[in-house]
Amino acid sequence: MRMFVKRTACLLLACFLLFSGLPAVLARAEPPEHAGHWAGETIDKWLAEGLIQGFPDGTFRPDESVTRSQFARLVNTVFGFTTEAELAYDDVPQDAWYVRDLAIAVQAGYLKGYAERELRPEQAMTRQEVAVVLARLLNLVPDEAAADGYADVIPAWSKGSVGAVTKAGYMSGYPDQTFRPARIMTRAEAVTILDRILNSLVTTFDAAGTYGPETGTRTIRGHVVVKADHVTLRNMVITGNLTIAESVGDGEVTLDGVTVQGTTAILGGGENSIHIQDSRLGEVDVNRADGPVRIVISGHSSVATVTVHSGATIETSGLKGDGLANLVIDAPEGTEIVLDGTFNRVTIASEQVVVEVTANSTVKEMTLEQAAEVKGQGKIEKAVVQASGVKFERAPETVETSPGVAQPVIAQPAPSPSAPPSSGGG
Repeated sequence: MRMFVKRTACLLLACFLLFSGLPAVLARAEPPEHAGHWAGETIDKWLAEGLIQGFPDGTFRPDESVTRSQFARLVNTVFGFTTEAELAYDDVPQDAWYVRDLAIAVQAGYLKGYAERELRPEQAMTRQEVAVVLARLLNLVPDEAAADGYADVIPAWSKGSVGAVTKAGYMSGYPDQTFRPARIMTRAEAVTILDRILNSLVTTFDAAGTYGPETGTRTIRGHVVVKADHVTLRNMVITGNLTIAESVGDGEVTLDGVTVQGTTAILGGGENSIHIQDSRLGEVDVNRADGPVRIVISGHSSVATVTVHSGATIETSGLKGDGLANLVIDAPEGTEIVLDGTFNRVTIASEQVVVEVTANSTVKEMTLEQAAEVKGQGKIEKAVVQASGVKFERAPETVETSPGVAQPVIAQPAPSPSAPPSSGGG
């Protein structure tokens, strides 16, 4: 099959990019201090989408510098890097918030130390240093000629990288045609550059077909969007997020031997739709706007958490791996969810949903945080009831009810134990 891959600015989901270890306060009664800034529109977009965070006082401080450790955290989150190296630098305190990010950056190879066994984690990055890091990270071919158009002098050690990121469109100069290589990189510049990179690192599959090698593994750096029916992704590692778009409609998408290091969003698919086999996924969000979707998890698959926001059938079949660890139901009132197979932990977090556990299905533990109706003849080994108004069609084997909560209504109580046989009359 011919693969149609588009580089486009698509939906970016659930990447939490932190410039510091401090929590952010984003709610403001007054206009933000970056209002009117040249990068204000991009900053507003990223703040609104939760892609970056500001400081505890509600400010973003767009013109402050970005340190090497902050930039490492930014890159690690964007690209989904998680493997850590052993750090052998004298200036990295073992209890610092950035230790893990630096260990990951060194392992990934885009951040290198200095000859004095220093990594200089709190040193502000210059524009030419950022260019070198990006060129190394994205495997860009050095291009000194592309840097000749700048009016100022670019040092030899960074000129090839500056030219490469300029040619790729990730970095640009100032109105006076200078690049200013030694100038400190600001937070606003970092957000703008990252926005350009993310927009170029979204791979879209918009035609039916099978993508990925028969043997071996293909790694896609960045995010992936599936927009067509009858798409199979196989033997892939996706370092960013995977989105199965609304345009899939009632169609089918298969993940066969796929690892997604970011979040998987299922926005499309129908009654025979999403097949996850021999795959490893982390967080999965299900939210189809115009109908239920069926998701089948099978084989040597491992899925950390599926959160359901809309009508769905979740099925586990022929599992040989870890399967689905957690299922969270957080959908509007009246939404119907069908469970078919074996489930370790199910949490009902929204009120007045209807959950059907089909016959021959087993839920090892179900926690009901809100009033809900649980239908079907499937087995629930343990139910933890934390809200009044819960109804069961078939009685769970064990019920734990929180203090002050009304006992659940059970339409079909568990059968009483049979009386022992008589030993004979007299």
